[in-house]
Amino acid sequence: SADPDTLLRHADQAMYQAKEGGRNRYHLFDAEQDQQAQTRRQLLDRLAHGLVNDELVLLYQPKVNLRTGQIVGVEALLRWRHPTQGLLLPGTFLPHVEHHDLIVEIGEWVVRQALAQIGVWDRAGLAISVSVNVAARQLLREDFVDCMRRCLDDFPDVPPGRLELEILESAALENTRHVRGVIEACWGMGVGFALDDFGTGYASLSYLRDIPAETMKIDQSFVRDVLEDSDDLTLVEGIIGLATAFRRTVVAEGVETPEQGVLLMRLGCDIAQGYGIARPMPAEDLPAWIAAYRPDPQWALWADTHWEMSDFPLLVAQYDHIKWVRRILLYMDGAALQLSPDELCDHHQCRFGHWYYGHGRRCYGRLQEFTDLESIHIAVHQVGPSIVELRKAGKLEQAREQVHELLALKDQILEKLSALQHSVAGKSAEPDFTQYGLF
Repeated sequence: SADPDTLLRHADQAMYQAKEGGRNRYHLFDAEQDQQAQTRRQLLDRLAHGLVNDELVLLYQPKVNLRTGQIVGVEALLRWRHPTQGLLLPGTFLPHVEHHDLIVEIGEWVVRQALAQIGVWDRAGLAISVSVNVAARQLLREDFVDCMRRCLDDFPDVPPGRLELEILESAALENTRHVRGVIEACWGMGVGFALDDFGTGYASLSYLRDIPAETMKIDQSFVRDVLEDSDDLTLVEGIIGLATAFRRTVVAEGVETPEQGVLLMRLGCDIAQGYGIARPMPAEDLPAWIAAYRPDPQWALWADTHWEMSDFPLLVAQYDHIKWVRRILLYMDGAALQLSPDELCDHHQCRFGHWYYGHGRRCYGRLQEFTDLESIHIAVHQVGPSIVELRKAGKLEQAREQVHELLALKDQILEKLSALQHSVAGKSAEPDFTQYGLF
């Protein structure tokens, strides 16, 4: 039960809710909704305090050209250094403020921080472009262009062309006429635009015609499983085709493996970002990262030669073998075994085996580098099940000894696959499998 004052307050809140809904309506007070509203108000107050007290920070994730190795820019990613909860990702707080004007204040802060950082890098001799995310509420404000103009005027030494604004396609769909006008006005100031997370909304061909952003970014949810999910592969291929048809630059988000990068290049997407390239980092760490960055050797191998898409399963086979070995190692660490009995024991039934005795044999069966693989692959399927049985029996020391043997076999497989790739590519370079230091 509640005291009379609390009951009156709840009744007032319900009355105001009913009035907001229109005439001749009633509304019942909901304690759970009231608690959620209080929590949201507390978060808004705390985040506003954090904005004023320099608790918000930007990290920067590089975007690279997979084919040339050139760093083409960075994306500024927002984080909140919460005094008690540590570093918070934007998904934990921004959704709660996206319909509040605080998101506009945060958005302007991000733009100004990015412009200031571009100036710092410029003075250090690094000409780096920065893209920042713009929320729908910020983008759709009538004074957005004026706000951008003021920001640029406050940093007269920063070339406007170094700034790119990323907008969600869902935000642009809310008012395409307004958004088109904003883009054209910002073009006039030298600022570019990208459509972020493309493919997750409801864009149509007429929408792409009406929203003239120069860049389309493929959402990481499609890139993540592109090697294993044929539907994701079809979506990625379709987005790249649309970008090409509309003469837009396309950027892939969420690239985590060399194999994903190779496939993207083969499909026509050369620019990418993701943990497989670099994690988001503080601004002060970026110059050292750029100086030390070397693109993955596979990208150079597959970029310089005309490869047919029919050869791509050769690369995926390498990925499948690494994944099979990793699952054995995860089982040793206490995880559930993610292999069926056939995949574990039968060298014909794992994904690598399906490739080897199918597509691989048809395409490369005449090559010595290919035939050399079979005996090693069979040995892998002898050692792997043995490790699993020893682990089940609690004989961990013996299992660990055989893990070393499995890793040696893994390296031999990767060495032979690298040699096969060079043979198919018509290159004579010595195979280098040190790049696969995944374990």
